[in-house]
Amino acid sequence: MEKKGIVSEIATGLPAWAKGIIAVGVVGGIGFAIYKLTQKGGALLKPDEAKKDVKKLEEIGQQPTYMEAQYVGFADAIYAARGCNNVFGTNEDAMYNVFRKMVNDLDVAKLIEKFGKRRLCFSFTEGNLGGFLNDDLDQDEIAIINNILKSKGIKYQF
Repeated sequence: MEKKGIVSEIATGLPAWAKGIIAVGVVGGIGFAIYKLTQKGGALLKPDEAKKDVKKLEEIGQQPTYMEAQYVGFADAIYAARGCNNVFGTNEDAMYNVFRKMVNDLDVAKLIEKFGKRRLCFSFTEGNLGGFLNDDLDQDEIAIINNILKSKGIKYQF
């Protein structure tokens, strides 16, 4: 007697449309799981949450160190350093240099806000800055970024 798996036993006798629904559900579940895995990390503020933090920090008197366009440039530099289109891989030093330029919490909140959501390399999903960094960098590299921020008294950690 041939042994069947539980899925085979359940699917036996189902009409084709029901099998299709099950297949779509399984594929959708796997896609959702992959999406959630790309959203791991510490300070994973979403761009809209970062916008709220920016407002709160400005209300308590923090001043941005740079012009708005410079934060966009910093976000672009981090994205370019990732190496999605670079055969030599990620330029971690370029990323570290951006974080070295952050002076206060407001700077990091603006960086997160301006980074927004961007396509993760070799993926169809998008991630915010925290997800993007955690998708590419290992724990030691994330620790370097966190130590740079911590040394400046910045609360954000990735």
